[in-house]
Amino acid sequence: PMTTGSFTTAGAICDPDGIPDEYGSVGLLKSVTYLQASAATPVLKSDELPALSVIVTSPVLNAVTSATFTKPGSATQIIITNYPGFGHLNVEEFTTQALLDAAYPNGTYSFTLNRATPPTPSAFTMPMPAASSYPPIPQITNFPQAQTINPAQAFDLTFNGFAGSTGSDNIQLTITDSLGNTVLSAPDLCIPLVLTRTSVMFAIPANTLQAGKTYTGRLGYARSFYSSTTNPQNFGSNGALTRQTVFVLATTGGVVVPQPQISGAGFQGGFFGFTAGNLVAGTTYRVEYSTTLLPNSWSLLQPITLPSGTSTPISDFDTGTTTGQRFYRVIKP
Repeated sequence: PMTTGSFTTAGAICDPDGIPDEYGSVGLLKSVTYLQASAATPVLKSDELPALSVIVTSPVLNAVTSATFTKPGSATQIIITNYPGFGHLNVEEFTTQALLDAAYPNGTYSFTLNRATPPTPSAFTMPMPAASSYPPIPQITNFPQAQTINPAQAFDLTFNGFAGSTGSDNIQLTITDSLGNTVLSAPDLCIPLVLTRTSVMFAIPANTLQAGKTYTGRLGYARSFYSSTTNPQNFGSNGALTRQTVFVLATTGGVVVPQPQISGAGFQGGFFGFTAGNLVAGTTYRVEYSTTLLPNSWSLLQPITLPSGTSTPISDFDTGTTTGQRFYRVIKP
């Protein structure tokens, strides 16, 4: 049957960060990612290494044509690579946090943004604090209970908390489904979903998750050491030391299907390949690739049917493309 009704929209656009959409952005981030697979202390996540990220996006007016930064005590300008249509980005990974901090120590980082309308470039500095300023490692304190969530009821996800947080430090929680789609992101003051820097619990609303599913959660603590909307002008600039922990949530009801995982990526015999794991024997999966991650851009690489076992090697034997990038996923149709 057809149903009719009405609704009323809010009187103003929700914009909790207060930064105009036409502004550009500058980010200087040191991040360390951990994996929590049980109630035990999280460990360093082997496939998401400690990294420094430098990100610059252009404002609507007077675009950034090139950008550089210098490390403390150095006069060498490091070019922030321009990716047309995205922005300027540099990411450098290290096997340990100690190596990251040694390569990019505390002190003053200087930035120069060359603009489309010369002659004066935008120049400014960010003061990165010492490694002792990293936030604590996030940890879920009711991990076993988070594996048997009743999706029809609100679930209180508890965690160790961001001890010593001040000012603009923050906590962020995201939950994604098996295809990587975001089903919850907090805080979100427009809904609202409140998650403050002093929180030690977040209530996942009832019916946010589906029965018999597994989800990936990310709980992040960010220690902010720089935040400005005036230096440089027309940019939202931020600097932070971050730690985040990745974990799994599962709901009861229905049939719980393990989430496929990709590991061991690399080149063997001249072809790129990886291992598809955490698979259910006798189940057909699709291995797909995309060069853009845009909607409807995924193409079949190969199907997988496992009569027994839970993992299988995958190779991309396409020799027609030798440049560019490819993204891969393993899904159950």
